[in-house]
Amino acid sequence: LKVLCGLFNSKLAQYYFSKKHNAFKVLRYHLETFPLPALTKKQEQEIDFLVTMLEKQFDEKTYQKLNQSIYKAYGLSNSEVELIEKTELSKAFIK
Repeated sequence: LKVLCGLFNSKLAQYYFSKKHNAFKVLRYHLETFPLPALTKKQEQEIDFLVTMLEKQFDEKTYQKLNQSIYKAYGLSNSEVELIEKTELSKAFIK
């Protein structure tokens, strides 16, 4: 469950929802159609750990590590990551 929390609160998810559904308000349908990556056990553990850390106290450095882990899980190229990173998105991590 924490892995899903991390995925849905990542910059990648915010970017996806804003472009695909043209809104920051996310509906149940949007969540159900969000493409989930096939994660390795190590990736799941890393994302789970980072979400746990962010739940305790939000830290920009930890949030960036979470985003980098998620970019890697989706196999994004450097140019794709750069596009997402330079797009102005809200900091919507839910504690």
